[in-house]
Formats: sequence, structure tokens, C-alpha cells
Amino acid sequence: MSQDFQIAFPCPHFIREEQVNLGSDRRTLLTRQAIGGAAALRILINDSIEVPPVGLLSSATLKGSYNEPFLIPINEQTLTITTQSSAVSVTTPSGHVYAQTLITLLTTAIAAQLGDPLISVSKDTKGRLILKEPNAFGSSSRISVSGSAASHIGFGLQSGATGKQIIPPWGVFSRKVQENTLNVETGYGIIFDSSVQKSNPYFKVDYFVPQNRCLRCQGIGIENVYRFDAQGNSLMVSNENLLYQACVKLLLTRLGSNKFHRWYGTTLLDKIGAKGVGVVANGIKFEITRALDDFKNTQIQQARFQEVTTKERLVSVDSVTVTGNPNDPTTFLAAVVVRNASNEPVVISIVFSVPGAIALAGTNQLTLG
Repeated sequence: MSQDFQIAFPCPHFIREEQVNLGSDRRTLLTRQAIGGAAALRILINDSIEVPPVGLLSSATLKGSYNEPFLIPINEQTLTITTQSSAVSVTTPSGHVYAQTLITLLTTAIAAQLGDPLISVSKDTKGRLILKEPNAFGSSSRISVSGSAASHIGFGLQSGATGKQIIPPWGVFSRKVQENTLNVETGYGIIFDSSVQKSNPYFKVDYFVPQNRCLRCQGIGIENVYRFDAQGNSLMVSNENLLYQACVKLLLTRLGSNKFHRWYGTTLLDKIGAKGVGVVANGIKFEITRALDDFKNTQIQQARFQEVTTKERLVSVDSVTVTGNPNDPTTFLAAVVVRNASNEPVVISIVFSVPGAIALAGTNQLTLG
């Protein structure tokens, strides 16, 4: 049984991780196309951190200034860590004390006295203690260190900290572009409540756009890409779906464009725009019939070397109807019905126009643009 990569899918008109520069006012983000709405709108900063609409806030964090081991005198062993909602106190060992000893002591006391990990205790590569209040952000997050041992473990000069605003809150604003000397409202842009102070950030944005402004499908509604399932396997087509896709690919390929198979394709795209609507329609009908007959003969040769199922095998072209658009002499609808060896009809509808062609949903709602 033959298979092929499925290459045509309804486009979601969703632009993913488009890199966007911060405006000169350090407040606005203008995507390449106007944003269609707030649904699924997402902002990433520096390729890693999502910025929610409330802004990006940090938790209060204190870092000691001394490397381990710490020298703690006798009778100067009291240590208290306080946040906006809790406090924990311990009596440290005296003498030379390593960071891990204090981490274990404080972690045990936090579990016993508070019940929840309301304070995070860790160390850096040099053995300096790091204290963090992980359950609040911005100005509502506070942490401080006191007690006679505080100055001996590196918290003498910096004994308290408050969370900060890294990126301000953001929302959307109506965005207008100039079309034919008129300002036309097309969608939305992103604006921060205040200037972004972080130096040299770069942003990526996920957003929806209207179909006529979609960069993925160029407005045709169909995205010709490979897609994969949850296991990472390419999505494939077979049987009558393969027959449909093979016919449409043949009809939409310009004859001679494949340098390895110059015979493959049609001259259909070259006929659009020629004078004489009736002449063009008859030429399109003739070229479709010729190409599909050639494809039928190709499958006969293919069946000599590999299995071609009855559902994927073309046996006849039942009808080809080409109609012009009375309002646009450069647009034609080709309605084609082919039949496979299982005696099942496969419907193909293609709109030929300047500058290209679009395959409409056909058998089993497959599409190919």
C-alpha cells in the first residue's frame, strides 16, 4: 500500500513565537500583522519566560555576602528569617559552619514551625546562602534576616529585600494602518503600562490574525506543511485520500518545474488570464483530462513494482466541469469527479485565479492549496 505525507491542513491563522522589537517609546510591541484578538495572546521575553498580563514580578530574594565556612561565635547563634506572612527562628551551631548544615537546620525548622515551604533556602557554587520567599511576587513579597548570627553568615549589610517588577503589566490597543491614504482599524497591538526598564530585552509573541492577513497561509485558508502526531510520527494519507491528494498535487504543479521529472504537472496555471473566457475554460478542461489520464497510466506502471490498493488507484475520470466567474474573467472553478478501482467517486474542486490556485474541500473534507 502506498502512502504520502499529508501536506494540506486548515490553517489555524495562529502565528507562533514571532520575534517583535520593543518600540522606541519602550512601551509598544507591533507584530507584523495586527493581532486579531486577545484569545491565546502570549508574550515571551528572552526566549524563555512568559510575561502574563499582570507583568513579570520577582520574589524577594536575599543572597549572603560570605563564602562558606562561616565563623559563628559562641553566644551569637540566634537567627530569624521573616517574610510578610511568617517567621522562623533557629539556634545555629558555633565555630566553623558550612552552608549545607545551615540549609538542613533551616529547612527542618521551616517544616516544623510553619508546616509549608514558605521560605526557600539554598546556596550558590561558592557556598553563599540564598534565601527566597517563593509564594508572593513584587512589592507584596518581602524577606529579612535578623539575630546575632545574621552578620556572621553574610547578612550584615543586606538584611532585607522586596520583590521587584521586572516587566510592567500589558494590554492591547486598537491598531490602525494606512490603506489607500485612509487610516483603517485592522486589529490590535500590545502596549505596556509603563516603560520597560530591563536593558535590551527581546520578545516573541503568539497571536491570532484574520484569515486575509495570515502569514502562514497567505490568506488562502490552507497550510501546506508537514505535521506530526503525539509520538512524533509524520501524518500520512493513503487509499482514497492518497488518490485525492495525488490528483490535486498533479493539477497544481506547473509542468516542468520538477527538474527530475519534467513530465510531471500541467500548464493550467499558465492559462489563467488569457483572453477568451470560453477558450480558457476549454483549455483547462482538456489539460485536466490529459493530466489525469497520464496519471492513470503511471499508476498502471507503478503497480508492476509495488502494491497499489483499489482505493488509491484511478480507473476513470467521470466528469470535468469548468465554469468561469461572471464578475471576474480571470477566475475559474474546475469541478472534477474521478473514480477509483473500488468504484468510489472522489470529488476534486479547484479555483484557478490570478495569481494562483486553491483546492477546495473535497472527498473526506481533504483540502490542498
